[in-house]
Amino acid sequence: MASDHEAASELGYDPCWIDGGVLASARLAEQLAHCRGPEGDPNVEHYRAAALADYLARNATLSDGQVAALLQVARAELARELQGHVFHALVKHRGLTSRQLGRVKDAWDDPAFRRVALREELLRSLRSRPVPASALDRAQAEGDSVVHAALLTLRLREQRLAWLARHGASRSVRAQAKARLKVP
Repeated sequence: MASDHEAASELGYDPCWIDGGVLASARLAEQLAHCRGPEGDPNVEHYRAAALADYLARNATLSDGQVAALLQVARAELARELQGHVFHALVKHRGLTSRQLGRVKDAWDDPAFRRVALREELLRSLRSRPVPASALDRAQAEGDSVVHAALLTLRLREQRLAWLARHGASRSVRAQAKARLKVP
C-alpha cells in the first residue's frame, strides 16, 4: 500500500484517492507508465481528472461509502489544480440518490457550486414521473435557461407554455414555446 501511495504522489494524488478506493492500483500503474513515457502529460491533474471520470463512469450508482470517499477526494482537491471539479462532477452524477445529492450539495459552501447543485436538484425533479407541480413552479420561477429548456421537454399546459413564450430565460426557449403554442 505504501508503494501505491508513493507512486500516486508522483501524479499529485492525495492518499485518500487510494484509501477510499477511488483509484485502483492497476489504473495508477497505467497512468504512471503513460506519464513516464514519451507521450506523457506534464499536467498531472489531467490524470486525476481522468481517473475521476473513469470511476464515475464505472459506477452507475454510488453507495454512501463511495460518496463519502469522493467527498474526501473533493475536499483534498479544493486547494489543488482540480479545485471544485470533483464537486461539480459528483453533483452531476445521475446515480446519486436524492439524499446523497443533498449531502454533496451541502459539502461545499461556494455560491457558484450551490447554484449548480440546486439546478441539478431541480432538473432531477423534472425528470421524475409524475413531475410534481411544485417542481414545475420552481423551474418556471428559476429564470435559468437550462431549466426552462428542460421544461420544454415536458407536456405542458398552454398557460405555462404562454408564460415561457413571454418570459423564458433565453431567446431559444421563448421561440420554442411560441412554436409549440402554434402547433395544434
